[in-house]
Amino acid sequence: MRFFVPLEMNNGIDSLVSPHFGRAPYYAIVDVDDENVKYAIRASPQLMHEAVGCDAATLIEVSGAEAVVVKGIGRKALMALESMGVKVYHTNANTLREVIEEIKLGTLRPYTAFNVCGHRCFEPHYPGYPPYFF
Repeated sequence: MRFFVPLEMNNGIDSLVSPHFGRAPYYAIVDVDDENVKYAIRASPQLMHEAVGCDAATLIEVSGAEAVVVKGIGRKALMALESMGVKVYHTNANTLREVIEEIKLGTLRPYTAFNVCGHRCFEPHYPGYPPYFF
């Protein structure tokens, strides 16, 4: 299965997971096949909320990912991904290494409309707002 993981930086396996899907400057594509795990990290094009005619769902489609692993995601993005048949999972992991471990152990939890982020739901980018808990 192919997973899409938004990242804050490109620091290899120790890259930090982005707190919000649509604002990640980097992303990892993680391929899991039985016992084998491969990953590649790429810079996000200027599309995650700014570019005209392109959006994060398009990036998922182009990457061939079947699932997305996020800390936070908005309702519109969640609905768009679900309509494409892409599974969305929540993680509390801090690094790509920890996400890969969750994938291998099968401990990822499905993300639901109940726990989507509202505008400004995460602390690192919006100081003064409470963190979003699940």
